[in-house]
Parts: sequence; C-alpha cells; structure tokens
Amino acid sequence: MLKIPAVPELRTKLSGAGMDMMVLNAAAMTKLIRSDHEKYLKAGKAANIKPE
Repeated sequence: MLKIPAVPELRTKLSGAGMDMMVLNAAAMTKLIRSDHEKYLKAGKAANIKPE
C-alpha cells in the first residue's frame, strides 16, 4: 500500500483534482483516526448535536 502513493502519475492526477495524499503507516493512521474522533466528538457535544 505504501508503494502506490509513490507513483508520480498518480500524485499528479490527484493533485490536479485538488486532492492531497496522506501516506501513513498503520500506527500513524490509527493515531490520526483516534485524534480526529475525539476532536469531532467534542465539537458535536459543544454544538449539542445528537447521533441519529
């Protein structure tokens, strides 16, 4: 999986479409997801948004 983002043509096409690639190993991706979950959970609670 980590080799795919190294393909220059793919990076160019995604960049041209306005997308940025994040190349992370499993541990870093897990840490990012947990961090984002906490951040958005706090934002939802502060805005009094209830899950459906």
